Amino acid sequence: MTRNNLNARRNLGVKALDRDHDALSDHLGSLENALGVSDFDPGEVETALVELLAHIKEHFEREESWMRRINYPGMRFHAKQHQCLIEAIEEFRQAFSSNPTRDKGEYVYSMVEDLLVEHTLKADRVIGGFVGYRRQIFQN
Repeated sequence: MTRNNLNARRNLGVKALDRDHDALSDHLGSLENALGVSDFDPGEVETALVELLAHIKEHFEREESWMRRINYPGMRFHAKQHQCLIEAIEEFRQAFSSNPTRDKGEYVYSMVEDLLVEHTLKADRVIGGFVGYRRQIFQN
């Protein structure tokens, strides 16, 4: 199982987003910890998944509000990506709920982590670049 790759590669240089990504990484770590204990408890994994999904939704709401404030031109597309991610992660959570085994939990963790890392490294980095570009323009 991959171990929380969001942690090392998430910083975008935008403090508000970076703090939110720190918390997101912590929630992902809680899921990872629930899967790593020797006395596997599906209830703990389910709780960690529910809490992770709740944090993801809150994070996406804050991110979208922030994108509106800075007039980010790709906001509608980015928000659509958020909706697709939420739907996919909810499907993975439901898949675990219907078959709450350690193997299924590790599969769900891996898929959710991959989705979040991919989104952060690609789509969120574009926002970071936009903010950096705007800072450069307004400083000159």
